[in-house]
Amino acid sequence: MKIQILTAVLAVGSGSLASAAELTGRVVLQGTPPAEITIDMASSPDKTCGAAHSQPVTTRHYVVGKDGGLANVLVYIKSGAGPGWVFV
Repeated sequence: MKIQILTAVLAVGSGSLASAAELTGRVVLQGTPPAEITIDMASSPDKTCGAAHSQPVTTRHYVVGKDGGLANVLVYIKSGAGPGWVFV
């Protein structure tokens, strides 16, 4: 499985926040994601949750759109962010 960032645009802010920047992009899955794992609810002492589902419940590690776009992606900046950078 390959995960590739298709587009990334860096826009530098202006005005009083001259060092501000915004990183935007899109993460796209190329290929087929690994199969999700079935969650065993039968072993839970609380049978309410398992009874609420008529089909087996699986993990949702890979939420992929029809165009291959991935949802719920975290991008980690390992290096290059200078001191004083604030992430929100």
